[in-house]
Amino acid sequence: RPQAGPPGRLPARLEVRELQEPSLALASATREVMRVADLVDHMLRMVGEASRRGDPVATRSVREAEERVDALYVALKHYLAQTPRQPLQAAELCRGEELMAFLIAAEQAGDRIERMLLDLEAKMLVPRHAYPARAKAEILALHEKLAQNLQLAAGLCLERRLPAAVSLAAAREAFRDMERSFCAAHVARLVDGDPASVAISSLHLDLLADLAQMNDQACAFARF
Repeated sequence: RPQAGPPGRLPARLEVRELQEPSLALASATREVMRVADLVDHMLRMVGEASRRGDPVATRSVREAEERVDALYVALKHYLAQTPRQPLQAAELCRGEELMAFLIAAEQAGDRIERMLLDLEAKMLVPRHAYPARAKAEILALHEKLAQNLQLAAGLCLERRLPAAVSLAAAREAFRDMERSFCAAHVARLVDGDPASVAISSLHLDLLADLAQMNDQACAFARF
């Protein structure tokens, strides 16, 4: 996998000399922001693997990817800030702002995924049989849906098109419906007095909330 390099240093694919041609600099920054999106997508899928099997390889992969996301974020933030604005057209100026907004959202998602990983490691302290299969299936279903929505958001950031924005808005609402139904199902299990659901209730609700917040961040780009 590509390495981002030490924080604050430009990745190999970004060059200072390109800043003399702002349009070229924006094109290069777009490519690297998509790398950040790919890394966040990888992190999310690896957290899913860690949830399924408690895989230490997946856990390590998430942490390594988060380090690269942080390094790319710092470098790209400075690169975009240094891109001259004067020669750019209005559409290009808007493009630069969109890239910065998406980069910030992706970095925040990476931080949240890493926190989710810590929660999942805490879950491992609970006996495996005590974590209900239905609750785990709910988390994995939202993981998969969020990964799909992140890809839609990245595609919309790459190329602004109204049909893509409409699709992302619909996907955002579908995710919200899923999350609300899973919360309601969990509450029903608590009311029924299911001891396994009681044991993991705080953790489960926190994971659902984290996924919902990441979905809202990613799908903010549905506004056209």
